[in-house]
Amino acid sequence: MAIKDGQVADADEVMNAFGLAFKNSMNSFFNSDYDGWNAKLADAGTPQVKNLIYDTLQTDSADVNWGWNYDATNDLYTTVDLSSANLIHFDIYATSVNTSTLTDSANDIFCFQVGTGVWRLYSWKTSTDRAVHIALQKLFDGVANAATDPNGVTGLTDLRCSESTYRSHKVVFIAGSTGGGSGLGYVDMDFSASGTKYYFNYYAFSNSGNPATGSLEGPDSTAHVTNTNGVHDYRGTTVGNQFWSWTGNSGRLSGTYFTHQLTVLYPDTETLTSGTSGGGGGNITAESSPISISATAPDTGTYPDGISTLIFKDTAAATATNTLSTWNASIDATSTFVASISYDGGSNYETITDATIQRNTNTGTAVWLKLVNTRTDLSKIDTVMEWATAYNWY
Repeated sequence: MAIKDGQVADADEVMNAFGLAFKNSMNSFFNSDYDGWNAKLADAGTPQVKNLIYDTLQTDSADVNWGWNYDATNDLYTTVDLSSANLIHFDIYATSVNTSTLTDSANDIFCFQVGTGVWRLYSWKTSTDRAVHIALQKLFDGVANAATDPNGVTGLTDLRCSESTYRSHKVVFIAGSTGGGSGLGYVDMDFSASGTKYYFNYYAFSNSGNPATGSLEGPDSTAHVTNTNGVHDYRGTTVGNQFWSWTGNSGRLSGTYFTHQLTVLYPDTETLTSGTSGGGGGNITAESSPISISATAPDTGTYPDGISTLIFKDTAAATATNTLSTWNASIDATSTFVASISYDGGSNYETITDATIQRNTNTGTAVWLKLVNTRTDLSKIDTVMEWATAYNWY
């Protein structure tokens, strides 16, 4: 309630009045990073302040980021629209994942950490099959010869797909080429059984008018690219025991005429043997080790879509006993945004209110701010722009 003349004010009322002043004055600090005078405030290039921690998010500075996309152009964290009917995802269990390597916002591919040792790669396109294709291309295209991890992944222990069709499969990336010389040059991929195969990625064929033909031929004898110049983005399904990538000619040609970068999924009960042959110069340039897609579905109970967490870990110059925190965020009315703070390095968090005095039961110098956003409407875009915490006001 309001403080009246002649009245002894309650301590919280006084501190919350300070909190309002703190919230409003912090905009000067937030803006200073962009206006430029912040760097000129002191010889060291930092403001002369006491007991103040703040961040304008000019870098991806969160110590923990689960489910937020960092927008380096606008210096903020944002959620991503996950409402597409064709949304698919792969859950990656690993030691570490470079989310930048596996994110391509222009093609609707995003990778976030969703828990300890768990990352989720989202993809959506005009169909779920196309979305799976693009996700696999991001994960496997160009991996090193004999690689045991997908792109950007270290220490893979499990790979789970939201689409049941692609579970219980092995994945192998094979890059190869066939070219000039006499006779038939080919790269072959021989499977131990005739189960259904899924194949993705692209093939390039070059024919300058000389009498050469080339194709990628599936186990069902279907030639998917035949004598057509250019790069072909293809995905399909076939049944059988052998893929061929081949170029045939009459001995008058030289150079490479057919190249492929092929990601193949095949039943995990089968094995694959690949090789090259022929006078036309079959050549395998890279082949990953088989990498398994688990039979297990992603754990959306433990790691549901729409929950995003940021934690900023800082150290106070003295034991913190009370704090005032404020933040600039744009949160949709259908989302729930909860801020909490810990003075003891994350062992104990207590929920806080913007610009309101907080006195945690557990004190300490490790002051961590946690921001958790839960969306019920996955199309909504919520953002966090900056935050500040002042400690030990009294």
